[in-house]
Amino acid sequence: MADRLTGKQSYFFLNGFYIPITKASPRTARKLADVTDNGDYDTNTDLLWPTQLPVSAPVEISIEGRFRKSTTPAAIIALLYTGATAVQTRFGLDAQTIYGSGLFDISDFQTDAPVDDTVTFTCTVRSNGRFTPGS
Repeated sequence: MADRLTGKQSYFFLNGFYIPITKASPRTARKLADVTDNGDYDTNTDLLWPTQLPVSAPVEISIEGRFRKSTTPAAIIALLYTGATAVQTRFGLDAQTIYGSGLFDISDFQTDAPVDDTVTFTCTVRSNGRFTPGS
């Protein structure tokens, strides 16, 4: 991870390559299932108070970053055009702190024209299966 294109320390590790991130916006859209039943009825208020149970917690991260054409192969971009769905990925907030890891799908990938050897990109990644926070 010695190649830094920015002063930021965030990165994601994708398919064997560290890719620096200049901005990451993680979002966990925790889905809750309604499990309200007659046991949730309150006689004092004459109301049925809703209860829920978490059933899923997909992670979606909007990413802005940069990579060097000379050190990050085009095979990463090729991942967008294969039938392979999820790729093992790890996200780091800085050199010491790992945000989490798991299988992720890449979508909404966009790049600017390379300037010298540097490509600026944006994309969205969404967990495909279990996300493991902190590892």
